[in-house]
Amino acid sequence: MSGEPLPEALESADARRTLREILEACRVVTGPQLQRWGLEAAARELELTHASRTVRTRTTQPHSAVPIRFVVLEPYWLRRSARELMHWAATAELFVANILPPTGRWTLVDSRSGQRGHYPDAEFIMPVNGLSAAFEVDAGYAPAKVEAKLLAYAGLGYSTIMWGVTIHARVPTVARMATELMRTHRLPGVTLVISRYINFWDVRDPYHDRRRCHKPMKAAVALPDAEVQFRAAYATATLEARPWLKGRTSRST
Repeated sequence: MSGEPLPEALESADARRTLREILEACRVVTGPQLQRWGLEAAARELELTHASRTVRTRTTQPHSAVPIRFVVLEPYWLRRSARELMHWAATAELFVANILPPTGRWTLVDSRSGQRGHYPDAEFIMPVNGLSAAFEVDAGYAPAKVEAKLLAYAGLGYSTIMWGVTIHARVPTVARMATELMRTHRLPGVTLVISRYINFWDVRDPYHDRRRCHKPMKAAVALPDAEVQFRAAYATATLEARPWLKGRTSRST
């Protein structure tokens, strides 16, 4: 992953504004994310609060436990569990990787007033054209839980599902499951599912030096019509809006 600094124009007010935007949307980021995005100086200028927690980046793999520095705009978020902090930081990776139009509304979905059931980690709603996207962080769900969540999000009316995985091999696995569910008409109303590898704990891509690692970093499943292609173009991050982020998110090719 690129660790070079942002263009000079973004090392002051623009960088601080960008970091505030990310933190207001996602509550927390990590030290490695700040370094990869070139926002460390902005964090120092904002005098942000931080704390270290040890988390499993892949919940089914004990050896994946690593100490991570979590950085927040509002100190009270650090009172929450390490698991919540991890999920929010991972969601920030999805937020940054997907350039979301300002006409929409991004929301972290902690719960639905205590209701039971499956809800995504975040959602993005565009009232103008009815686009609704669910964002999910998967650090090691069992296949049955992945399927249950996909079915639930279709039932909740989301047209797009962005699925972030912290285990590289799960990118095609989730995409294959979504393909089969769409083929058998079990995801009514869902027109696009994107499975994407996300890394919030390391400055560099952990797979960068593995020459035999040919698994995709992103896989998309979309219905073949023009409107869906437009939505896919929006969702998969055309970086014109923030060109300085190119190469700074979890590798997507």
